[in-house]
Amino acid sequence: MTETEGFDTRFSAVFVATPAAIAAALPGWRERTPLERLGWQAEAPLPVSLPFAHVRLARKDADAWEERWLALDLTLADDARRVPWSTEHDEVDHEKVFELVHDRGLVREPLTRGGDDHGTKLHSVPSRLRIALAAAKPRLDEILRVTNEKLEGAITREHLAALVELAERAVANGAELYVWLGVRG
Repeated sequence: MTETEGFDTRFSAVFVATPAAIAAALPGWRERTPLERLGWQAEAPLPVSLPFAHVRLARKDADAWEERWLALDLTLADDARRVPWSTEHDEVDHEKVFELVHDRGLVREPLTRGGDDHGTKLHSVPSRLRIALAAAKPRLDEILRVTNEKLEGAITREHLAALVELAERAVANGAELYVWLGVRG
């Protein structure tokens, strides 16, 4: 399931790269200058593809990536909390999910620091999550069960195994994991 060739940026994926390689692949993406923060926008090119080993996210995963990553992060941290649920609306409590996702560092934009105006998002996977995923192979079934208890249908075994393989590659090569959210999911 892990692809070794690049991916179409219209679609969402988790991928492995070094910070220098991702900066080189996204020229012009950087922190906003003071002028840009006042409203002036510099155009940075949106690449057609990125040349990194990756695991493509299914559309349902991309549409709800924050809650799915939160469930996995809580599981790997041995945190007993579940993904917040709104009994009033019988669905995930999105406001509380976003608070937890921010508090846990799951939405860090490594190049633009929030300045992404392309309709896509690039996020760094926290090192604690990358390292925990890389060490997860012996506990794969337990992690799968607990993650799906925290959020029903959060992840499949195949997808979890592919993420573990990608994280192992990142750790072995001194690289990072990133989440790319494409405009088509």
